Order: sequence, then C-alpha cells, then structure tokens
Amino acid sequence: MPEVLIILFALLGIVYYVCQPFFGKTAAAARSTGTEHDVAMRVLEESLANLEYDYRAGKIGEEDFLDMQSDLQHRLTECRDQARRPAAEPAKSKHRSTRTT
Repeated sequence: MPEVLIILFALLGIVYYVCQPFFGKTAAAARSTGTEHDVAMRVLEESLANLEYDYRAGKIGEEDFLDMQSDLQHRLTECRDQARRPAAEPAKSKHRSTRTT
C-alpha cells in the first residue's frame, strides 16, 4: 500500500512539472518586463561587457575587439536615440464618421 502512494505522488509531481508552463508566467517571463528598446539596450550592454571580458581574457585580438566594440557602441547609441524620440502620433483617419443617431 505505501508503494502505491509513493508512485501516485511521483506521478502527480511529474504531471504538475510538465503542465506548469501552461498555468502561468514562468519566473524568467515575469522578470523580462520592459519595452523592446529596454530589452535591446540591456542585451547590447551585456554584449559589450562580455566582449571586454573576452578581450581581457585573451580570447579576442585587439583589432577584432576594437571593430566589435565600435559596432556594438554604435548600435547602443542608435537604440538609445530611438528610445528618446517621442512616439509618432497615430495617423488620423481621412474619412469622416457617417454615424447617425
């Protein structure tokens, strides 16, 4: 009898683990809030930090490092500029409403 309970609880645990993504946000999804620009800036900043680490560890040569660093910094600057620009106003419809009451 105790063996049956152990097997039953193990099966319930497996079913819960497999079905967990369908019941709500995962911890990673809950942490990844932010606008598209915020996420892009974080990725670029992390990429720059990783690039510098790899260069200091001797994994990347100086010429390659400078090229990649320049490219990533340029992309980060563009991303920050886009984030600072005010959002464009929604386009107004050219058609008048013909609704009558």
